[in-house]
Amino acid sequence: MILKVHEVKQGGNTKLVVALCDDDLVGKILGDGFFVNPRFYGGEKYGEKRVLELLSSASVVNAVGEDSVRLLLNHDLVKSENVVSVGGVPHAQVFVVNVL
Repeated sequence: MILKVHEVKQGGNTKLVVALCDDDLVGKILGDGFFVNPRFYGGEKYGEKRVLELLSSASVVNAVGEDSVRLLLNHDLVKSENVVSVGGVPHAQVFVVNVL
């Protein structure tokens, strides 16, 4: 899987947005015109263990691809009813909300 971490400054805090996709999807246009933009998704290749470590500090996760979305499903980070298909490819977004 390819993973890229984006740091977003918001109100004095730094939020981490993680873009995760299957290796073969970076730079591709999916059937519905969804561009797997290398500027957003083009990071480094990691194994499952390292991906899970990086996801643990994420505020937002944006995942596209069979392997990437399956990882989220297998670790209960997203429910199957919240996965959509974009041009036949699974896509999921996770937003972490901290309740005070």
